[in-house]
Amino acid sequence: MTTRNQDTIRVLIVEFNSDRRTALGENLRQAGYEVHIAEGEGEALLDDAHARFMDHFCHVVVLAPRLINPADPTDFSGLEASTRFAPAGIVIYTSEPNDEIAFRAGWEHMGYVRTTDPRRKLLAAIEEQARRRPFSIRWPQSDFQEHVAAALKVEPTQITGEDLRILLGQVFPKAIGVELRPLPVLDTTMLAATPIRRAMVLWAQENRLTTAYLTPKVAKIGTRERIEREVENYTNCVEGRLRQDRQARLEGHAVLWHIGAVAYTFLGASPDELQSFRHYYTKNDPASILNVLRVLFTHTCQNWYGDQSSLDGKSLYDYYNEALDLDEHIARFDQSQYRLSFPGLPDELPNPALWVLREGREMAFPELRRCISHGDLHSDNFFVDHGNMVWLIDFEQTGLTHVFRDFVELEADIKLRLVQYPPEGDLAAIAALERALLGGQSLAGMLLPSPEVSLDPNLYKAFQVISGIRHLAAIATGVNRLQEYYLALLYETLFMATQHRLRDIIKERARLSAALIVERLTRRTGLLGRGVSIPRLDTALLQQPGMQTRQMLNEQLSYLAACYRSADLQAQLHPDGPPPELAEGMSLIQQEGQRLRSFLNRFST
Repeated sequence: MTTRNQDTIRVLIVEFNSDRRTALGENLRQAGYEVHIAEGEGEALLDDAHARFMDHFCHVVVLAPRLINPADPTDFSGLEASTRFAPAGIVIYTSEPNDEIAFRAGWEHMGYVRTTDPRRKLLAAIEEQARRRPFSIRWPQSDFQEHVAAALKVEPTQITGEDLRILLGQVFPKAIGVELRPLPVLDTTMLAATPIRRAMVLWAQENRLTTAYLTPKVAKIGTRERIEREVENYTNCVEGRLRQDRQARLEGHAVLWHIGAVAYTFLGASPDELQSFRHYYTKNDPASILNVLRVLFTHTCQNWYGDQSSLDGKSLYDYYNEALDLDEHIARFDQSQYRLSFPGLPDELPNPALWVLREGREMAFPELRRCISHGDLHSDNFFVDHGNMVWLIDFEQTGLTHVFRDFVELEADIKLRLVQYPPEGDLAAIAALERALLGGQSLAGMLLPSPEVSLDPNLYKAFQVISGIRHLAAIATGVNRLQEYYLALLYETLFMATQHRLRDIIKERARLSAALIVERLTRRTGLLGRGVSIPRLDTALLQQPGMQTRQMLNEQLSYLAACYRSADLQAQLHPDGPPPELAEGMSLIQQEGQRLRSFLNRFST
């Protein structure tokens, strides 16, 4: 892509007559324009025109109305091709008098000039098409365009303030300006990474002449291809499908030569009342968090997860490879060792990438199901208002995929990115949490924390939320296969372990998490249900009364209480009451608590 002169109007000439386009090009260069001329005939001419247009970011296209078959009076190929040159202005330049061409040009706000008209008329039409109405932007920072270029991973010279002004002027057509503000962020010392997003997302406050009472919107700036895909996904998969009276709605969008933008509005809520789920997670207790997620998964997105179809013979690996490009990410993983060691952990663990290549991708499940999923459900892609209503944004990846896709992505995001692990022994803490989460026998069964996890408030909170997410996955999708869930979670975790945009500590956590998941999957009988199991204290330890025995009893009772609270949160997610296994487990915990209290009473008297 060439470097652009920002002060000169760039004009593209698309004309079938080679002599006329050469002469016209020289004429316009003498008038001070930067001129580019499309070459070729018929479709080749149109293809070359579009390539030059995208390469040079032309402001105006001087376009002959007939390009494929100029002698055919029904050929309007030039007029029809005008849509390929958005957002440039169009000047129809023709040698023939034709009322229909003139009418269509005027109807679509194009310039219309005859080759016999004075030169000044053509120049005036070009100037008019190149002129943009005044539109001011209050930038979040002076070098904002450089931040946008970095987020989109393009060369800084390819995104200018002019580009962004034109783009946002089209996204907010009724405004005379817009103020951009970054979304609120948490203390970076508390969080490990930013979301995986090749886009810039901000609050946008419009400024209109007619009113000062406008609700701010969320604006997303991305590459043209990504924005076009997001708009298409919103139209096909979101609009009219989410069951919620209030939802983030795509209000406007526009694309330039290389970038695009969308604007979302929140009807019925003010952004002052909204916070990202990431913020909500840090400030609220597990019960409140799970209530929000219950609304999201079983109400807002009920139509998505309930409308399922077969995976059409594809393997689970195929679907996650298609969504996450797993082949490339696994190739980045260190495959030189069969076993991996991690700081702070005494034992080596299996290399998850090698296991996937040798065994995992061949694992088959009967009746794999797919449904519409958000596809990028990390904790910065949905908001929570003061009434615990959920608002989704960013639908670039939305579409048909594996039924567990949203659930495993949110679990991995919370576990690897949001949890505040101790400054020291970070990997030991995540290993404890991961092993506790891998202790279940079924997706909707009872999952209990380990004593180590129950004693750490951050780990215990994450455990309660994630175990609830797994129950919500079974409730929302009707699929209760834990091994299938683990394998999907493994693929999502491997993706995060090799993401360039994540910090090293997050990738190291993900490597460990993936290795532990493989360790669980390769324990061949570990995923076969063996009935309900609860923590029990060996009565042989309780034969001698004394301070140590009473302390042991109190600690175990405290741990049982933590287990019961966690199981009770899981049970509350089921609208028709807890599944039999969960209800039985809660009853057994209560019985064990009564047994231990009787021992404690005996030793106290």
